[in-house]
This record gives sequence, structure tokens and C-alpha cells, in this order.
Amino acid sequence: MHLILLLYKKLIWKFIGEVVEFFFSGSFLCDSALLVLRCLSQMPASYKKLIWKLIGEVVESFFRGSQHSINLLYLEELTLESLWETLKYAILGLIQGFTEPIPISSSGHLVIAQRLFGLEIEGLSFEVLVNFASLLAVLLIYRQDLIRLTVNGFKYLTKRDENCRGDFMFIIYLIIATIPAGVIGVLFNDFISDRLKGLNVIGITLLITAVSLFLIRNLRGRKGDQQLTLKDAIIIGLAQSVALIPGISRSGATIVAAMALGMKQETALRFSFFLYIPVSLGGMVLEAKHIASDPDLDRLLLPYGAAFLVALVASYFSLKWFMNIMKKGNLLYFSIYCLIAGLAVLLFL
Repeated sequence: MHLILLLYKKLIWKFIGEVVEFFFSGSFLCDSALLVLRCLSQMPASYKKLIWKLIGEVVESFFRGSQHSINLLYLEELTLESLWETLKYAILGLIQGFTEPIPISSSGHLVIAQRLFGLEIEGLSFEVLVNFASLLAVLLIYRQDLIRLTVNGFKYLTKRDENCRGDFMFIIYLIIATIPAGVIGVLFNDFISDRLKGLNVIGITLLITAVSLFLIRNLRGRKGDQQLTLKDAIIIGLAQSVALIPGISRSGATIVAAMALGMKQETALRFSFFLYIPVSLGGMVLEAKHIASDPDLDRLLLPYGAAFLVALVASYFSLKWFMNIMKKGNLLYFSIYCLIAGLAVLLFL
């Protein structure tokens, strides 16, 4: 049995290596990964349990920095039930990651998914964690624009280079637009978490999102990055604060407000997701202490980690897809989806 476990351990690590290679070089499930999956599917039940224990110990050792040898009798509590729980959290991460960039409310879909999977997640810690994963995807996709804004912002501050003034003011307007959601989030964080996550609230707010997207579906603005005003920043900031209510899409609310103010689609999209950066960072800072002090952290480490990684990958591809959708102006599809989803929640959940 020991030799068999060593063999499976080697195959599992090769599979993990191929997954990593996939993300960095673009390869997909290679022969060795398929071999691992085939071997795992044909294993006796007793061996499968030991293999899952082995994986759990590897993860635990990695996160805790342990230098000790792997003990196959560790994590006795790792059962098929706990593995199913990890899978459910990963699915929640997939749902949040995919829905965060697009205007259909990731927070609302998380609550719906929790109801369907029978998961009770108290507070905002999980949502903030997977939102932070989405933030990393946004930073990756917009890294060149962020570098340009940072460099030009410093140039204007230090050298008063008028060619950089537009980028500097863009940063100022982002800061101003962040204030309403930041203040309301701090003041009403507990109220939102405890009182506004009911399915009836989400059904109604999804319908509001549907109507809002329908109203701006054909708008084509002319304002670019350099034509934004203080008024624009305040209105978009207020729209984002409304999106703290589950079911009101953050990206949808800010993009609707931006396009209603006459912004070009690409400018509205860029401002919306740049605005997401400080909000997500602020939420992570506020919730970091709660996450670290969670008495169930040891049990939730693997489920939360799986959800985080899945949300990161899903957000990256979802945002890329949504950027192409915005170029074509097909927001009507999202409006129809929110209408159907809102009615389904109110009638069937």
C-alpha cells in the first residue's frame, strides 16, 4: 500500500504541475493529468480516502510552512462530506468570479447559490475574499492603464506637465467617486449583511437592474477619459453606493450611471472597474481581521482557498468577455437575463 500511495502521490504532483503550466504557458489537460484522473476514478474507496488525506496534508503543510514529513493519518476529519463542501465553495467562487465583472449582481447570485447548495455563510468575509480575487483579475487586465495613470499622475504632481493633467484628474475623480460607497459601507456594513440578503430583496433588485440596463441599452456617449467632471464622479460614486445592496450590480450601476452621463462605452467600463479597486481593497482591509480570527479558519482554509483561485480565473475570462460585449453594445441580453432571474427568485425561491 505504501508503494501505491507513493505512486499516486507522484502522479498527483505531476497533475498539479501541469495545471500550473496551463495557467502560465496556455497548455491544457495533458496525458499525465488525464492519467491521474483515470487512476483516481478506478481506485478502491479506501485508497481514495487516503489520497484525499494526502492532498489535504500537502495543502495544510504549504499554508502553515510546516517542514515536517507528511503523516497519512492526519486530517481524519477529511471525509467525502468535507470534500463536497470544498467543491460547493469552489462553485460559489466560480459564480462570484464570473458574475462580478458583468452587470448581473455577483452578490445576489452568491446568495441564491448559497440557498440552492444549503450553505449558510455568515457576514461578508467570504464575499470580500472572493471579491479580492476578482480585484486581482482586474489589476492584471488593466495593468498597462494603471501604470500609465500612476506615472502620469506623478509627472503632473512633480513637474506640472499639462499633457498629464487629464490622467491626474481621472485619478482625482476616482478618489471622489469612491467616497460615497466607502462611507456607506463603513456605516451600514452590519445592516447590509444581516438585513438585506433576503431572496425577496434580491429578486426585486435584480428587476431594478434589468430595467436600468434596458434604459441605456442603445446609448452611445462621447465623453472620453479627459472630459470627465466632478459632477460625473459624484453621481457614479452614488450609483456604486446603491450597489452595496445585494441584487444591484456594482458594475451595472456604475456603467448605467456613466453611460447616462454621456460617457463612451470604453470610458464607462474603465472608470467602473478602476472604481472597483479601492472599494475591494477597503473591504478586504475591513474584513481581514474577521477572516484571520474566524474560529473555523482551519476547517475553511481549503474551501476558501479553492473558491479564491476559481474566482480569480473566472473573473479574468469573464471580464475579457464582457469587454468584447461592451464594444458591440449588447447590454440588452443582460437586461433580459436579470428580468428572468429576478422573476424566478420571486416566484420559485
